[in-house]
Amino acid sequence: MKGQKLFNEISGRPKQFVAVKKGRNDALLESRNCCLLDRYYYYSYFSNRCFEDIMAILVKEFFLSQISITRIVQNNVERLKVIKEQQLPVQELKAKWPHFKW
Repeated sequence: MKGQKLFNEISGRPKQFVAVKKGRNDALLESRNCCLLDRYYYYSYFSNRCFEDIMAILVKEFFLSQISITRIVQNNVERLKVIKEQQLPVQELKAKWPHFKW
């Protein structure tokens, strides 16, 4: 793991080598996409904003390009439909993602 060697040298702990899968973490990507879809739903359902404004906000919040956000939304249309059908109130979104301002 990156930084492990430096940590072991500073802390004086014995070296421990752990095989770590390199690359993207699928669970973290899934959480990010779920959060992004909830924010997309929030902005499109609860605010009076146009598509371009919503995309500009999401680009700033998630540090992704508009093309990447559009792909994520297009690849998760079914999930977005479920979110819309559930008509989640803002209180549930606040509880699910408390670090965002809803």
